[in-house]
Amino acid sequence: MKRNRQGQQIAEFGPALMIAIPLLAIMLSCLSFGAGVGALALGAQHAAREAAATGTYTLAQQRVNENLTTLSGPLGQFGGIQNGKLLLVVEESPTGETNFTVHTRGGSIDPANKVYRYKVRGECEIKPLFWWVSIPTVYEATGIVEHPEGLGV
Repeated sequence: MKRNRQGQQIAEFGPALMIAIPLLAIMLSCLSFGAGVGALALGAQHAAREAAATGTYTLAQQRVNENLTTLSGPLGQFGGIQNGKLLLVVEESPTGETNFTVHTRGGSIDPANKVYRYKVRGECEIKPLFWWVSIPTVYEATGIVEHPEGLGV
């Protein structure tokens, strides 16, 4: 007795589709989560580099605020970034070594302090595609720079 090959292919298509669609959804969810983490890391790293290239605290804060568009851009939207923010902390080293102290905004600038560390902390919640929960995510990037003339306010 001969089998009908066309009927056999149609009968196997349904179970194969039931396996392929969930696998595709899982892969898209993982890709979406990776895009969210990547957008957060890109925004924080770029903000730290831009802040380190400035000479004043207010200009550094402005550069960090300009990089918020990375979190709300197409990559951040695909990644499901919610409540994204970038926080700037400027630290100074009185001795030029690794012991840094937090530089307060508007505080007096000591011209002897020549090494500054710009830390940008990116915080958000990532809700990838097809997930019903949000994942709180934190990324911190650092830019260290030497200002021979000191840091202006």
